[in-house]
Amino acid sequence: MLKKSPGPSLPPGWEGLTAPAADRADLAALIPRLVDARTGLVHSVEPFQKDATEPPRPFVLTARIANHRFVGKDAQVDLHCSGKGMTWEEARLSAVGEAVERYGGGCVSTLPEVRAARQALDGPSLDPRDLVLYRPEQYASLPYVPYDGNNVLRWVRARSLGTGDAVHVPTGAVFLNDPQAPGERLFPTTSNGLAAGPTLADAVLRAACEVLERDAVMITWLHRLPCHRVDPAHHPDPELVDWVRSYARRGVDLHLFRVPTDQALHVFLAVGVQRDAGAGPAAVVGMGADLSAARAARGALLEVGQIRPALVRRLRRPESRQRLEELRAQPGAVAKLEDHDLLYALPERLAALDFLLRRPVEPFSWDAPAAVGAVDSLRLLTDRLRATGSDLLYCDLTPPDLRALGLHVVRAVLPGLQPIDFGHRERRLGGERLYQLPVKLGLAPARVGPEALNPDPHPIA
Repeated sequence: MLKKSPGPSLPPGWEGLTAPAADRADLAALIPRLVDARTGLVHSVEPFQKDATEPPRPFVLTARIANHRFVGKDAQVDLHCSGKGMTWEEARLSAVGEAVERYGGGCVSTLPEVRAARQALDGPSLDPRDLVLYRPEQYASLPYVPYDGNNVLRWVRARSLGTGDAVHVPTGAVFLNDPQAPGERLFPTTSNGLAAGPTLADAVLRAACEVLERDAVMITWLHRLPCHRVDPAHHPDPELVDWVRSYARRGVDLHLFRVPTDQALHVFLAVGVQRDAGAGPAAVVGMGADLSAARAARGALLEVGQIRPALVRRLRRPESRQRLEELRAQPGAVAKLEDHDLLYALPERLAALDFLLRRPVEPFSWDAPAAVGAVDSLRLLTDRLRATGSDLLYCDLTPPDLRALGLHVVRAVLPGLQPIDFGHRERRLGGERLYQLPVKLGLAPARVGPEALNPDPHPIA
């Protein structure tokens, strides 16, 4: 009898990522245990009421998370998140998945922490400068402290998929609600790289793809890099193509761009442009990243369909209209996440998107990649990251109640990659990759300085 040949051996540190298929959590089956108005970690999942001018799909559902941290009313906006899908069930799973991610990332961590200067740590550690900080001249107008190598910080261990090592990482790069002392605050906390999944490998993969997505889009925006413009009507999903056409009948044209990157995945940017000025938000942007081009493009397009209805509703509020006029007078005053997409509701801001919208449509091959699982996908991503001087670190944040259900929540940290920022003056301009990648990709003749970067605030919310 022939023996089955063993598969490739796993690198050190990967053992926890290879759960048997039988251990894969079924989120749909878990919804009755997760969603309950009295005892659920999600109190409710409700349909978002769209304006009549919006197409019915994608379905958008809003999940309300239990106030497990007992925050006051001013902070309870963070207890709401949304999901989308071309079917009701897809949207429900998306909304509950987002809620699981937000809940897991916001729980009080029981992971061991060390408070020390980096040189006093025992074992490998991540240089905080590899989290991409700020240039010296930016700090005068920022509430953050520079890192000089001697800062005393709080650290938690993450796992490197490149080396297998346990690596100390600053807690500010890991926890969603990190109680940082003023001297520890090197940058703002965001949800970039936070993800949930039915297995640990799936969660790490989703988290890594999000970081890679933001890296590619931010560098493209800051340098106005040329993108490969693709006709969304040629997407291989006929249902998605019908939806693109339904938006066009309502006066909204969807444009699709493959964003340049040196990493082993596809990153797409979608832009929904209102044809008639004043009839709705002038432009709405969505992003998507995946090892499959079709899935990445689908995600970017549907994100436009998720964000635009909410922005239409916001534009009816007096406080939003007042803020819009303030941004019209001073676009550089973009100060928070909600300002970024609001600014591009203004028709005159479309000129900032000309470097995308004026590109010609080019042929694109939608050839599907060979189907691979999450672990093999992580191998591909990690190998490319290592080859380009980075790594894939992850920290398992799964609280006990989610772990008991077989769900996982992680934070991925990819050293050196450009993070997303919110607030125009908080652009993270202190990294090297931001200035090196355009030259490496052959999209710029020479390295430029920060003074040559795109002065327009980005449109991503």
